[in-house]
Amino acid sequence: MFVTDSFRSTWVEVNLSFLRHNLSRIREHIGGKSVMAVVKADAYGHGAVEIAKFLEKENVNFFAVATLDEAIELREHGITSDILILGPVEERGMKELLVHDLVSTVISDSYARLLNEKAKMFGKSLRVHVKIDTGMGRLGIRYDEAKAILEEIAGWEGLRVEGMFSHFPSADVDREFSEEQIRRCVEVREYLPPYRRDAFFLHIANSEALWNVPSSYKDPFTHVRPGLSLYGVSSTSKELLPLMVFKTRIVQIKRLRRGETVSYLRQYTVQREREAIAVLPVGYADGVPTLGSGKYEVVIEGKRYPQVGRVCMDYMMVSLGESPGTLQEGTEVEIFGHSLPIGEFAAKSGRIPYEVMCGVSKRVPRVYKGA
Repeated sequence: MFVTDSFRSTWVEVNLSFLRHNLSRIREHIGGKSVMAVVKADAYGHGAVEIAKFLEKENVNFFAVATLDEAIELREHGITSDILILGPVEERGMKELLVHDLVSTVISDSYARLLNEKAKMFGKSLRVHVKIDTGMGRLGIRYDEAKAILEEIAGWEGLRVEGMFSHFPSADVDREFSEEQIRRCVEVREYLPPYRRDAFFLHIANSEALWNVPSSYKDPFTHVRPGLSLYGVSSTSKELLPLMVFKTRIVQIKRLRRGETVSYLRQYTVQREREAIAVLPVGYADGVPTLGSGKYEVVIEGKRYPQVGRVCMDYMMVSLGESPGTLQEGTEVEIFGHSLPIGEFAAKSGRIPYEVMCGVSKRVPRVYKGA
């Protein structure tokens, strides 16, 4: 039995002892490098505040988020470690970067200029990491244009350039291109004066790079940025344990006759003389995409059962066969996570695990165990 302030019979269990295990495996694998934990998107749906609080106790002292709002939320809940905002911040929010002692990302010379002017206006110096585009084709300064910009901003009084980073588009499948990105990133670092290089943060390794591209966390790189691996999902490492288990309870069992149909658009027709249908209080508003309707399975008391009919906003139905046996209203059901891997669930709706975890909505309470 779980304990929560929510009155819902649908919930997500987050096992913090598994988070400790995953962090330990990552640290063992990368040697003495530092971990910058990625807790953006509410820690991939696990709850950024609780995850960051736990990781701080495990001596993680650097976090990465996507937005200013995410960073402020952590500060307001007592997180004191360094926080890097991976993307740009609108001009109206730049004062908050200073107020909350956040690390900003420089994505262009014009953005750097704006950050510098704002910081000087408030009489402070803003800590920044420079984003180098080595092949992602997204945010950042092109690697072959970085020298002039780094030289230009190095002496600006409103900026304190503490580091530089880049990002892989395909570390899980393209080792050759990833190695080229690393070469480009290290080459840009060489533009710095020798006295600054040793104290300069440099990071490029995401989760899949940790397991597939060893040079991504070797010298001169100082940090790694695991996200998905912290939460126990990897296409490569078999040592990780998934934190998230999505559960619900049966709220009704009914018997339908041959020829009767289930849910919207009547996509499922009963073929047996009598069929037991379990109604579960979980739907697409909770994070079960309709695209997987009729393909999903759930696990009840160790056995798999097929989901039938179209997934609704708040409910979905499962066939228990001709007889529910000992199953009854209130029986616990696993949607994914322990007996049913998240990757399998994701594939049935044409998604990836990132989307599935982030897609579990806020109305689903998170219950933390194993701290």
